[in-house]
Amino acid sequence: MYNKEEILLLLRQNTGYRDGYFDLPGGHVDENEDLFTAMMREAKEEVGIDILRENMKMVHIYHHYKNDMLKFVFSVNKYNGILVNNEPEKCKELKWLEIENLPENIIPKIRDEILNIENGAFYSCDRIFLQKKYGRRSLGSVRLCTDHIYLCQN
Repeated sequence: MYNKEEILLLLRQNTGYRDGYFDLPGGHVDENEDLFTAMMREAKEEVGIDILRENMKMVHIYHHYKNDMLKFVFSVNKYNGILVNNEPEKCKELKWLEIENLPENIIPKIRDEILNIENGAFYSCDRIFLQKKYGRRSLGSVRLCTDHIYLCQN
């Protein structure tokens, strides 16, 4: 369990996906990049902060069967720099929001991820889609990874 009060979320705009909804900062893992390096890069690119590997903790994995994707969520509560919206064309604002009082306009899967993390679940997946589309047959391998940062403050 995490004893955190607020989480940093960004309000999406002009992306073509869930614009007007809050999301966690993060992005795709580039070729020849490990998860930690990707998260450090994404934190700098999106919100202007430097995070160190030793201050990162993987807190959740979300298996998104629909897109053959794994999402790795890292918790970070120590960073260097000042938070700034480095992608104003894709992000309307950065906002600290209470975990206990998440807004209605948060991406539903992100809400689920946050609640799973708060309840101590390390892994979750979109099982309804899995059961409807695949039944019991094999899904093959996952081919794409993304990551999110769960940036908290007390």
